[in-house]
Amino acid sequence: MKAYLISCQFKNSVHNYQSLNAEIRKLGSGCHCIDSIWIIKSSLSSTQIATLLKPFVYSGDKFIVIGINQDASWLGFDENCTSWLQSNL
Repeated sequence: MKAYLISCQFKNSVHNYQSLNAEIRKLGSGCHCIDSIWIIKSSLSSTQIATLLKPFVYSGDKFIVIGINQDASWLGFDENCTSWLQSNL
């Protein structure tokens, strides 16, 4: 499985993004340690992930799915996020 960073910029904060969160959680294990950024492990490609998520964002929203490697550093995350990142990146 490959690690991916998913980042979103939401045009309108009044929309409900719970369905997007739920869909991202279905893709594989991951952490959501920053408001609009998720890091997940998935057997899908970045294009497949983006295609699956497209129905869950609104017009004017932006998102990107990027495959990431093991060279990563972070600061200020809670123990759960830190543990997941250490185990999966």
